[in-house]
Amino acid sequence: MSTGKETSEAREKLLPLIFEMGRVLKSEAHKDDAEMPSHLHIETLRFIQESQTPSMSDIANYLRVARPTATSLINSFVEDGMLERAPDTEDRRVVRLQLSKKGKKVLEEVMQKRTDAFARIIAPLSDADCMELARILIIITRTKS
Repeated sequence: MSTGKETSEAREKLLPLIFEMGRVLKSEAHKDDAEMPSHLHIETLRFIQESQTPSMSDIANYLRVARPTATSLINSFVEDGMLERAPDTEDRRVVRLQLSKKGKKVLEEVMQKRTDAFARIIAPLSDADCMELARILIIITRTKS
């Protein structure tokens, strides 16, 4: 049975370990591809794909940034041919966004590289360790979603 002090010490180690895990995942994912898009770019493309045709406000809210910041990010995606703008069918003031063929291809490739990187990172874990990690992450993400 752990003491309050041991629990407190364990909790203090979590945040640095989470940051380190992010660094390791990024490093492993970028290992073979220095041109890989940033996490912000990947997350934006992933959100647009999952949301189908979000508006600029939807993207700004999801990323928790100001609309002008989201607009600047989206403009760069449109210029790169990764996104397409489409008018809203119900409100002509609203512009919807969708992945282009290029955007879909880039996102698919990046997600595969991240999946492969994550598989390499957790390879030393036993099946029981993976299940425990999944259980813990589910608790954390469900609590804060």
